[in-house]
Amino acid sequence: DLRSDAMSPLERSMRHWTALQHKLRAPWVLTSLTVANIWESDPGANAAAYSEVIEMAQGERRIEVQLHNISNYWSMFEFSVVVYKKQVALIRGWDEVFERLTEDLSTFGGMRASPYFVFPQLVSMTNDAEARLDRLRQVLEVLLEVQKRWVYLDGILSENAEVRVQLPHDTVKFDRTSRELLHILPRPRSSGNLPELHVSFFLEDEKLKATLERLLSQLAAVQRALTSYLDTQRSRFPRFFFAGDDDLLEIMGNSKNPLFLNKHLKKMFTALASLQLDGNVKDATTRLRGFSSAEGEEVSFQPGPISYGQRPIHEWLGEAEQGMVYTLREATLRAYNELVSTKDASPYALLWSMDWMRQKPTQVVCLALQLLWTREQESLLTGAHGGGPGAGAADARRTSRAPSSNLSVVTTSMDDLLARLAGNVLSNAVAPSSRRQCEQLITIAVYQRDVSRTLAARKVASRDDFSWLSVLRLYVVPTHHQQQHSGKSMSNLSNTGLARSTNVSGFVLSEYRSAETLECRMADASVLHGFEYIGAYERLVQTPLTDKCYLTLMQALHTRLGGSPVGPAGTGKTETVKALGMQLGRHVLVFNCDDTFDYQAVSRIFLGLCQVGAWGCFDEFNRLEERILSALSLQIQVIQQSLRAQQREVQLNHRVIPLHSNVAIFITMNPGYAGRSKLPGNLKQLFRTVTMTIPDRETIAEVLLFAQGFTTAEALSQKVVPLFRLCEDQFTRQAHYDFGLRALKSVLVAAGDRKRQVAVASRGNRSCHNAAGGAGADAVQETERTLLLESIIATVAPKLVAQDAALFYPLLHDFFPDCSLPALPMDELREAVECVCAESGLSPAAGWMEKVLQLYHTKMARHGVMIVGPSGTGKTTAWKVLMAAMVRLERALQMHAYVISPKVLSKGELFGTLDVTTREWRDGVFTSILRKIIDAEEQQQIPDDLALAGNDDTDHQVVAAPSV
Repeated sequence: DLRSDAMSPLERSMRHWTALQHKLRAPWVLTSLTVANIWESDPGANAAAYSEVIEMAQGERRIEVQLHNISNYWSMFEFSVVVYKKQVALIRGWDEVFERLTEDLSTFGGMRASPYFVFPQLVSMTNDAEARLDRLRQVLEVLLEVQKRWVYLDGILSENAEVRVQLPHDTVKFDRTSRELLHILPRPRSSGNLPELHVSFFLEDEKLKATLERLLSQLAAVQRALTSYLDTQRSRFPRFFFAGDDDLLEIMGNSKNPLFLNKHLKKMFTALASLQLDGNVKDATTRLRGFSSAEGEEVSFQPGPISYGQRPIHEWLGEAEQGMVYTLREATLRAYNELVSTKDASPYALLWSMDWMRQKPTQVVCLALQLLWTREQESLLTGAHGGGPGAGAADARRTSRAPSSNLSVVTTSMDDLLARLAGNVLSNAVAPSSRRQCEQLITIAVYQRDVSRTLAARKVASRDDFSWLSVLRLYVVPTHHQQQHSGKSMSNLSNTGLARSTNVSGFVLSEYRSAETLECRMADASVLHGFEYIGAYERLVQTPLTDKCYLTLMQALHTRLGGSPVGPAGTGKTETVKALGMQLGRHVLVFNCDDTFDYQAVSRIFLGLCQVGAWGCFDEFNRLEERILSALSLQIQVIQQSLRAQQREVQLNHRVIPLHSNVAIFITMNPGYAGRSKLPGNLKQLFRTVTMTIPDRETIAEVLLFAQGFTTAEALSQKVVPLFRLCEDQFTRQAHYDFGLRALKSVLVAAGDRKRQVAVASRGNRSCHNAAGGAGADAVQETERTLLLESIIATVAPKLVAQDAALFYPLLHDFFPDCSLPALPMDELREAVECVCAESGLSPAAGWMEKVLQLYHTKMARHGVMIVGPSGTGKTTAWKVLMAAMVRLERALQMHAYVISPKVLSKGELFGTLDVTTREWRDGVFTSILRKIIDAEEQQQIPDDLALAGNDDTDHQVVAAPSV
């Protein structure tokens, strides 16, 4: 087509007309060419010549247009900038810039592959444009690295006086580099407006790239010095390995302020939430008085406060670590001796005394109970109290027979203890912290009672019987026995407080040495207790499955191997490893082996584990790629070989570091899921495997009910667990159904809350125990059945579809035949909902009204509610009508509702993003609204509801669950 822009205007397409003229051998004068001249050349007969020239012209024209578009885009392009500290304008939005650069440079490659890319002038133009764009890319790549490093280092060296003092030479180098960089980059205008930054800024100066590369080299040198400084600090106090670089720099910058350190303690210790001072933090004479947990439990350092004002942070923090261990160990030994020497008829009498328990940390009370139970049980097996847990080896091998009636004495004592603790849980005179102590003691006591029953039923008479040896037992042992038993040097016993490795901290404190300590035994394995503070955490219910896992993991520790619980989701693999670690007084770190797994970061964590003596647990280990599995297995093998050889040092990451004898590595796996890697043979042999199957729900339910104050917990657990199992088997399969342990626990906890409310309302200030004594056993049993039934209906009924609801209530009648189904008083709210519907022109159906009322009770009991169902069933209308009804009844002030459709937003748009090049955080839609809601609550303004409307999507569940 001679009319196309490829052949006109003549000035631009002269070469194509000339080529056509030569092919036709036409006597044209191109400057005065007419249509008649073209017709005279017989276009029909010479169609091939015309097509060839026109095709070439159109191909070159397409290339010219692409060149023009690329050049025009970059000549007009303006970089997005943000002002940093009112000093300089930094570029942001780097991903979009490099994405467009890569795309355009790829376009040049496509041009060269074109058969029309032959005209010298076109080739020259393309080469010039490509060279210009490639130079821009190179400059921007260097600038990106310079900007990232400079922003990172400036946030440290310009604000952290401690680091500047420690690195004077590198600080001067950084200041000099900063001045030069600030001279290069654009400054914000005096009016406050952002400067305009175009491509020409980076291409005008031919030396800019070389200058930026030099600055990058200087910044890299400063960063290497900073990394070396951090490594030195971590070698002085190994728990710093568990804190990131930014956190550690923040710690070092506030090393004279222990209160500032509090927010970082949870990264380095299991349960330490804060350090307590005995004065003002600015007073040079102020000392560390003690420590506390997130639950508010406070513990004072023994033998006294710790000074910190004029000492380096690694020294006073190291002493605080030793003080924590010493304090817990001495308090445990003292509590145990008090229990043993009590003059009460029962040695457990002090354990139901709130005054006695209130004076002691929860961990100490639990350890004392375990020591006492071991002593009482073994005294019956050996026939005398004289030996006790600390008896010599000769007494330990006594095998005198003990009748089962004697063994049942311990069972009776535990039953009495459980009854009294259940009463204390319900007493309104008991503080929340004491209630948590009782709940933990109940969890331990139920397990001990079950073990004592088993021993009595099997007529165990010897301490060497495997039924007894296979139980995890605690003993008091002298320190000289500890050294002989462990075979380790004093430098590797920092966890017991006896000494501290001079390779790690450089000092030994004799005041933190003790004559006795605790030892945990199971079968032929024995481990010294580490006395890591665990606070008042919710203790894992110990079942036969837990014992099986404990036994395998203890044998793995005994042979210096790792442990590997294997099984489906929800069987407690990771929690069991954590629970055993806490039982043994170890700091346990759990790593989620997902797509974001950072091998380099974990390599650094290995250095900390080896020096602290902590445990590392890699959750879902077989999700990792084979190359990462291979790299990790090599490091794990080196650690285990060094432990078996009883070496004091190990070489990791080309570094030789002190090796603590308590370090251990565990992995958990779920082989049934897709996308799992197969472990190589050399890795399998490093771990002892234990299969985790379905947990013992009856035992777990019984313990939870006892902990909630139910005295008939054993009978009730035999009702509620089979009920849930039948619901799981007989109901239809729905995506939102859950009748597992999590759902069961929520029902039991709700029942406990209801029981406490009833107890407070009916007993006033009277103690629960006295009131229970006045009520008949049948009345108590009936009340507890009714409360549990109410909880089951309130928790389970709202999530059932109509078909399953028809099966649910007959099942309840089968398991609770003597109880009438409770009806909640909802008349007032029902009337308010009907009024709102009438005003809105809605006609509420009976089933929909029931769901609205259920939604109200669920909302009052939970922070988050999911409303599921097909489109058009009134889900959105339900929460809107309920909100209006609550306002009408004055159960809430005027409320705001924010509605988000998460499926139309990316993860970054929903939750926010951090620009690593400018250290600027941008809120997403969800976080922005959530921030408004929190601010309104703090100012006691109108409450808000946040609704995420959209399809129930697995990907969004996975994203939202941990983020929220």
